[in-house]
Amino acid sequence: MMQAPGFARCTPPNGRKAVAMFVVLAMSSWAWAATADNGVVFPTPNLFPRNRPPAKSLQVLDISDASAEVKLAMTSLQGIVNRGIPRIYLLRARDTDRFWLDAMQSASDTGVETPVESPRELLDRYRGEVAGGVVYDPEFPASINIARRLGS
Repeated sequence: MMQAPGFARCTPPNGRKAVAMFVVLAMSSWAWAATADNGVVFPTPNLFPRNRPPAKSLQVLDISDASAEVKLAMTSLQGIVNRGIPRIYLLRARDTDRFWLDAMQSASDTGVETPVESPRELLDRYRGEVAGGVVYDPEFPASINIARRLGS
């Protein structure tokens, strides 16, 4: 078997565990050193970044029955507004998202929820934080990916 230069050949007792352990350790060391431009830090030993704590009052909007276009617009708005401090929480799948909101509230990670009646109300509330809009072409499905990238 050919061997890469600089690497010692070893045969662990269980090859799968060794490979998985190597991947976890490699990713952990990457996460330890990474810091995002917006100040989100990947602290050791966590693999995933920790965001700032959410606002004590989250604006909660149920978009589970909304059109795909409304879901995209509200998710984009949520991403823009929540960059600084998480303030918008969307219920995309009622039961699942409600479960996590209740879990955050019971852990005192967030306080009172403020229900928002419509997407328009949420957009009006945070209009000052949005600099413009990007329109995609429904006839060209891949354009939605370009629009998402341009809008981020």
